[in-house]
Amino acid sequence: MADLVIQSDGFSIGMTDFSKQYRDWIKKQKQSVETAMKRWMRVYGAEVQRKAKHNTPEFDEEGYGNNPSSLTNSIIVTEVEDLMDKLRISIGVADTWSSNYETWYEQKWGVPPPWGVAGPDLAIFLHENWSAVAGERAFESAARKEGRYGSIVGDRFLARAAEDASDPRGLAVTARQIFQETVRGR
Repeated sequence: MADLVIQSDGFSIGMTDFSKQYRDWIKKQKQSVETAMKRWMRVYGAEVQRKAKHNTPEFDEEGYGNNPSSLTNSIIVTEVEDLMDKLRISIGVADTWSSNYETWYEQKWGVPPPWGVAGPDLAIFLHENWSAVAGERAFESAARKEGRYGSIVGDRFLARAAEDASDPRGLAVTARQIFQETVRGR
C-alpha cells in the first residue's frame, strides 16, 4: 500500500493506493469501454448496411424486397472481431452472392459478360462502374428507387453509404448515447 499526496499552493490531497482494487477498477472500466465500442460499431455497421441497400442498383424485375439473392440483399455486416488490441467490423457484399444478371446478359447478347461470371467480381465491377454499363431500364429503376429513398443509386454504393453514415454529428450523438448506457449504466 502506497500513499500519494498532491500539494499545490497550500492545499494537499491525500490518497491511498489500494493496488488490487485499483487494478480491478481499471479492468472494469476497460471492459465497459470495449463493450460500448462494440455496440457503437454494430450500430454504425447497421446504418452503413441500411444506407448501402438504398444506394445499390437493382437488376431484378420484382425488386430486391422479394429476391433474397439480389445484390441489395447480399450486403452484409460481420460481427465485431476482437483482434488483440483492435476491434474490426466488415461491411460488404457476401462472397456467396451470384447474379442472375450474368445469365441474362449472356442470353441477350450471346457472349459472356466482359467481367466474367463470378458474383464477387461482378459486385466489385458494379460498385466501381455501374453507370458505364447500365442501360435505360437500369437507370429508370434507379430513378424509381431514388424517389423511394431519397438517396443516389449507382456507382460506389458501399463507399457512399460509409461516408453518409460517418456524419460527425450523427456519430457523436450515437456514441454519446451508447457510452452513457454502457459505461454509466443508464
